[in-house]
Amino acid sequence: RNELVQRDKLAAIGEAVTKVNHDMRNVLASAMLVSDSLEDTDDPGVSKSARIVRKAVERGAQLCTQMLTFIKAPENIRPEKSAITDLIDECADEIGIPIKYSGPEELVVDSQYFFRLMHNIVNNAEKAGASQINIEIWKAGSYAVMDISDNGPGIPKEMKDKIFKPFTGSTRGSTGLGLCISRDIAIAHGGDLRLTRSNENGSEFRLRLPVEVLGEMRPIRFWS
Repeated sequence: RNELVQRDKLAAIGEAVTKVNHDMRNVLASAMLVSDSLEDTDDPGVSKSARIVRKAVERGAQLCTQMLTFIKAPENIRPEKSAITDLIDECADEIGIPIKYSGPEELVVDSQYFFRLMHNIVNNAEKAGASQINIEIWKAGSYAVMDISDNGPGIPKEMKDKIFKPFTGSTRGSTGLGLCISRDIAIAHGGDLRLTRSNENGSEFRLRLPVEVLGEMRPIRFWS
């Protein structure tokens, strides 16, 4: 009985957060419009302050998006042939970090969710101090394996067992939701995500997916 009551409370909290999230995004959108207009002013002090405000608003909007994604588990996954190279290029441009890629040009995945999965991992690496990302995809038996590695300082030892738990971010200012959401997206695609390496030379996350994501392609140099 107590467990049912607790679940009802959690459901009510989730519904409340979803509603507040919607209103908060509207508030942040208005603040963004104001900050954009202030950046164009001739007063250098106001323009500088506006840029700071804009970055703060963007972080707030990102937090709202992550909270909503965390509360609502990935659903209605629609895998289709997606240009993985385009998603990686978009990810690199948005975060501002070079990504070296080796793998097929297309994957059968839900492009929107898959972009978010990669973006969360790469964004965490960049914030931790990485300057280069490597992504490799290959076939291993009945699985498609995707390794995402970086040259950052590695994850603190005391955080390694907590990185997939919500609200336990390993970097300053992190919400701790990114990797949790990425793992949920991996599971929704029929796969899993785990940390395979982390030391002073960088970290590596391995995404294992059903081999079907490789589709009909036979790129010889990527095939085992």
